[in-house]
Amino acid sequence: MMRKLARGGLILIVAAISIGLVLFLRSDYHRNALPTVSGITAKQICSMAFLTGLEPERTRALYLTPQLDWAADLVSSELDREERSATASVYGMYQQKAVYREGLGCTLDHDGALDRSITVPLNVADRALPEAAPERFDPLQTEQALDRAFEEPAGGNRNTLAVVALHNGEVIAERYAQGIDRNTPLLGWSMSKSAPATLAGVMARRGEVELTARGAVDSPATPEITLEHLLRMSSGLAIDERNDGTDPSSLMLWSSPDMAKFAASRPQRHAPGEVFDYMSGSTNLAMRHLQNQLGPDLKSQVLAVRGRLFEPLGMSSAIIEPDTIGTMVGSSYMWATARDWAKLGQLYLDDGVVDGRRLLDPSWIDAVGQRSADSENYGMGFWLYRRSDDLPDVLDMDGFQGQNVVIVPSHSLVIVRLGATNRTDPGVSRLAKDLVEIVSAVD
Repeated sequence: MMRKLARGGLILIVAAISIGLVLFLRSDYHRNALPTVSGITAKQICSMAFLTGLEPERTRALYLTPQLDWAADLVSSELDREERSATASVYGMYQQKAVYREGLGCTLDHDGALDRSITVPLNVADRALPEAAPERFDPLQTEQALDRAFEEPAGGNRNTLAVVALHNGEVIAERYAQGIDRNTPLLGWSMSKSAPATLAGVMARRGEVELTARGAVDSPATPEITLEHLLRMSSGLAIDERNDGTDPSSLMLWSSPDMAKFAASRPQRHAPGEVFDYMSGSTNLAMRHLQNQLGPDLKSQVLAVRGRLFEPLGMSSAIIEPDTIGTMVGSSYMWATARDWAKLGQLYLDDGVVDGRRLLDPSWIDAVGQRSADSENYGMGFWLYRRSDDLPDVLDMDGFQGQNVVIVPSHSLVIVRLGATNRTDPGVSRLAKDLVEIVSAVD
């Protein structure tokens, strides 16, 4: 009798496991999240190895395990330095490979469609940032501000990697984490969105694009969408961004070979210009529209982006990684050194002029700081934050895991903070307050 009960119980357990497995295999998580888990792992390990120089173990600790949580243990990965690629898979399935190409960074090679022969070696001359005279500011106060920026809170996970601050265009504070220095490109995540917005301003001044012209999205289903709608996150397309591995934004970033096409195929949820809805797909559609005006192929487009934006600013490290078909992922994949990120911010303090050359019209800078439709704090590719009562006029590039370029016109400050912050305060507001106190003492 006991054997029969035991056998029956075992059968029930096996049946329950089988049913659970079938339901899991048919679930959205299985169909969507697990492929994105392998995609983000391969992409991050590849980019961090060949652009930043981080070993896979540190990449996992800083960037992957905190994001993927328990799913991180399901992913196996391999870095191939000879082929310059990284491969990741879940359960030996859902394998994805990211491939490094010189001057382009790493790209997920979906279905073997990536053209590995394309390279665009970096050849942008660096523009050195002047250093402030050391006697201008209290060195002890500056060191204390940097100490606080790099200090770990009680629960840890702040992981500040780089801080650079400019006052009147001069470096007044700078520090890096172990293994990082002023020549290390770091990922901006959504800070990247400010670069396409700036590029659009440069191109608008040159007469290459019109902000309010219809047809910015290459789809007959959405003829009313303009470049401004895309940059202001008011296209009305349903490119929902929850970043949970199954949402449209995750699928676009980690599972789609053509991110602009994916975003353009989403249904129209609102009329363009009516509703603010933050979505990375909107920026990638904007980037595709800009690239279409810059040349017939990826190489010519990359060179044109450099010539219009990165070369005049002397951003010698800047790279915007493309997707498989060649759209530069302006929403998320720009890499640059902390000093080069600072140069992009300084352009806005300098009224769009660099070395006597005007890149942005004053009207464009005003438009960037104008609040988007029904948004409380988003402009055009930039966030409009009130960091504290002392900082009422902040223009902010803001990215996942605590990436920030804080532009404070009232104090002639640009503050760059880059890190791998997970589930804790990155300390940006405190850093900004500290630096404002430092410069206020001499202004």
